Amino acid sequence: MSARITDDMKAGVFDAAWQIPTVDGKAYGLPWLLDQKYFFYNEKLLKDAGFDAPPATWEEMVDQAKVIKEKKVAEYPIVWSWGQYEAAICDWVTLLYGNGGMMADKDGKPAFNSPAGVKTLEWMVKTIDDGISNPSSISYVEEDVRNVFSQGKAVYAVNWNYMFDLVNFQKDQSQVTGQIKPALMPGFKDSGVKSATIDGSMGFSVAATSANPEAAWKYVVYLTSKDVQDRYSAHMLPMWKTSFEGDAGKKLEATSPVTAIMVPMFNLQFPYSVVRPKVSFYPEASKALQLALQEALTKVKTPQQALDDAAAKWLELMK
Repeated sequence: MSARITDDMKAGVFDAAWQIPTVDGKAYGLPWLLDQKYFFYNEKLLKDAGFDAPPATWEEMVDQAKVIKEKKVAEYPIVWSWGQYEAAICDWVTLLYGNGGMMADKDGKPAFNSPAGVKTLEWMVKTIDDGISNPSSISYVEEDVRNVFSQGKAVYAVNWNYMFDLVNFQKDQSQVTGQIKPALMPGFKDSGVKSATIDGSMGFSVAATSANPEAAWKYVVYLTSKDVQDRYSAHMLPMWKTSFEGDAGKKLEATSPVTAIMVPMFNLQFPYSVVRPKVSFYPEASKALQLALQEALTKVKTPQQALDDAAAKWLELMK
């Protein structure tokens, strides 16, 4: 689709948004809305534990969580999406890159079983052992995280933009409305990384076998237009950087109570957002890594063994 991308599209859309539909410099479609995982915290419960600010590092979160647990503010201070699904990969990427690691090298070969990767997975296991992470996280996906967080049973949660509206503003969906705030995703203290998160944005393409590719392309252009995307801004934000600039930015922030908070938060977090590897065998590779995380979290294997086995499967898939 590279030849169909107009100069206005190139100039008006965030450079990072083009990471989603672009492979080896070729655009296979258009990005559609932007999303990333955010770090949310319950301000009231955090203050009940004696803290005035959210953690800047994962180590600081652990320190705060120990006090939260000791004071019985929450039995399990943080809840995650660590079930054997793609959701776990999203949390894993956030933590791995926040610890100076990476999923794959420039040739697509696995790099997640590096010392940084092993250290990250060991940290995940330890937070469960120490009662900081909700042990049910190993079977949870994003909606489970939202349900626990909306009941006030966790002080911290990592989730997509959509959760903020439902947990903080929808009284029929949440028991903690008005208590939730977003903060910059922490990084690990000794990694040299201030923050990292997963880019979960999407895109639209036209199938090569489409019976009517011209009409299909027009529909894609319509769906990804600035006007349409601005309408969806309460749960996901537009790919158009022009939506965030000048009067348009003020209008976007004023769209809803959600955007008033999440637009500035998006601008703060998006520079630290990373995408998953672009390899043709990703679905199979992801399943192997999902299994590895589950094996380590349930102590079927050590983190090193689990990641090494997943890396071996990844290399096998590359052949």
